[in-house]
Amino acid sequence: MKTKKTFPLSTINSILIITFLSVVIFPISFWTYMNFQKNMERNFDDLFVQSKNIADILLEQEVTSLEKSSKEMTEYLQKLYKNKSKKIKFDSPLVDDVDIAFIIQKDEVMDLSTSYFDTTYLIKNINYQSAGAHVSVFHVEQKGENYLILLKESKIINYENGQVIANLFVGNILNDDFGFLNKIKERANLKEVSLYVNGKYIASTQEKDQLKYSFDELSNSILKKENAIYAKKRLTFFHQDDNIDLVLLLDNQMLKKIKNDFFNQLIVLFLIILIIAVASYFIIRAIILNPLENLLEFASKVREDKNAVYEESFIDEFNIISLGLENIIGSLRDVEERYRLAVDGTKEGLWDWDIETGKVFYSQQYEEMLGYNANEIKGTLKSWQESIHPDCKEDALKKMKAHLKQETPYYEAEYQMRCKDGSYKWVRVRAKALYNNNIAYRMVGFHLDIEHIKLLEKKSKEQESVMTQQSKMAAIGEMINNISHQWRQPLSIISTVATGIKLKLEYDIFDKEEAIKELELLNTTSQNLSGIIDQFRDLAIESRNKEDFDSAVVLDKSLGLVESSFKELDIKLHQKLEHKQLHVYKNQLIQVVLNIVNNAKDAVAKLPKNELKLIFVETSTVDGYFTIRIYDNGGGVEEGMKESLYEPYMTSKHESQGTGLGLYTVKEIINKQFDGTVQNQTIKFVYDNHAYVGEEFLIQFK
Repeated sequence: MKTKKTFPLSTINSILIITFLSVVIFPISFWTYMNFQKNMERNFDDLFVQSKNIADILLEQEVTSLEKSSKEMTEYLQKLYKNKSKKIKFDSPLVDDVDIAFIIQKDEVMDLSTSYFDTTYLIKNINYQSAGAHVSVFHVEQKGENYLILLKESKIINYENGQVIANLFVGNILNDDFGFLNKIKERANLKEVSLYVNGKYIASTQEKDQLKYSFDELSNSILKKENAIYAKKRLTFFHQDDNIDLVLLLDNQMLKKIKNDFFNQLIVLFLIILIIAVASYFIIRAIILNPLENLLEFASKVREDKNAVYEESFIDEFNIISLGLENIIGSLRDVEERYRLAVDGTKEGLWDWDIETGKVFYSQQYEEMLGYNANEIKGTLKSWQESIHPDCKEDALKKMKAHLKQETPYYEAEYQMRCKDGSYKWVRVRAKALYNNNIAYRMVGFHLDIEHIKLLEKKSKEQESVMTQQSKMAAIGEMINNISHQWRQPLSIISTVATGIKLKLEYDIFDKEEAIKELELLNTTSQNLSGIIDQFRDLAIESRNKEDFDSAVVLDKSLGLVESSFKELDIKLHQKLEHKQLHVYKNQLIQVVLNIVNNAKDAVAKLPKNELKLIFVETSTVDGYFTIRIYDNGGGVEEGMKESLYEPYMTSKHESQGTGLGLYTVKEIINKQFDGTVQNQTIKFVYDNHAYVGEEFLIQFK
């Protein structure tokens, strides 16, 4: 695993300050810029609104002047009226104050204009019928030229009869010599002013071919283009159908001044933040970093020197932390010393495996256990793997993988390890892994030298084998005794029949048919003897493989071997056997049953002659377990003997009558070869309306 790159705290502090500057200054600058843009646009909009208001004022002045001229000319014409049939004649300098003046009398148009415009064409194309008492605006196009005309209508009235003699129309052209637009430009301090009607260019303070925009670009109220800011404002002073727009251009010097003011403010802001950041660096270093470095230095010293002293800081929290560190590190130091003493004092070898790096720490005891000197074994997992005996390696690694996958709570195993001299030694290992997100990252364990335990186990197995053989020989001896009982009657029959045939031959009274019957009896008796020998032979031969057999059939035949000896002792053997197909060691099962039955025989044989002697053998299947129940009425085992009943060489008989290995062998066979259990208890039971007390043995296995 790669080691992470580290940095000093001062470097991190500098990086944090730079990051702070980057994170704070740029967003603030951006925010300031955006606010500047908004404020600038707002200021521009206010400026353009102000310019539009100036235009409205100037337009109102134009209207006022036109109304005045219209009034004066109307009054003058009223005085010229002689009679209703006489035509009005106008000859006054008042007409010079307007661009257009004409009279409509009885559908005749009289042009009174004195301006240089083609008033005849303009009057013809003015829709003066829509003019009214209020000033109206009209757009007229002539030979590619566009004119915007303010027109005022007045009525010439005969005061005698109240009839209208004529209609007077006076008007001014707004784009006459750009006077109206220039006034707006000067008063609003604008660089350029243009006039449009229904999107058509009318006039401008700038030459048309020098305009750097198109009217279509002014879809929004403000247009920024080539370091210039344009605004379109609609004139709403008149109630006209045409859209009359002013396009205003801000002075570049004013725009530059606004931008310069913004950048100056931004520089000042940056300097303020920079000063704050630098001041913060030194303040943080003085208040936090220096005390923290002293704290870390103290933590390093106090680990080795319990008398190390911390130079107190003016910050209470650091002083409190120093006390906590001193206590914690002191406790860790004590734990480390106790751990070292514990490891040094124990006979177990410690190993610590860092799974992520692959490095393994082996304690001195671990190495000495295998005959090595300190630090002689390489600190790798491979060293451990190579030292395991080939016969044990697969099982050891399999168990370790299972534990690393969290399939077992601990890693426990026993295996042989190669020592420095090439010999192998048995060790027992117990370890546990630590996990992070279900992935093992560390594993610590101990090795215990169990070579002496394995030697004791070997001796114990040899002794156990001897005791098993002794038990078997005792069972065979018991079997021979039973065989002798079994053979008495058949041998007596053979002897009687043979003697009878001999006497009949001697006295010449031999009957062939009767002799055949007697010879058949001899043959049957011999076959029975042969069967008894086969049973004895089967029991004497040790079975190393499991066999399939009917439990009732095998146990019935086996119990038949002791039937004769039981009859001689007047013992009643009761059998209640379930037919169950078993797959176990047959001879070992027979040996177990006969051992317990013979013990029961010895127990009931001690009863007085006039008392009933009973032994019961029952088999059944309970919860999937094959169960053998053997009990008697011999009074039970004494309480003082129950705890040691299954110990080897434990017997209640005389030394000449028993080896004390019967029940020990029973338990060893059932526990180890049948993976079952054997239990006993003293019970009370009723048989034939009589109560009895005896010992019950219960054997169970799958």
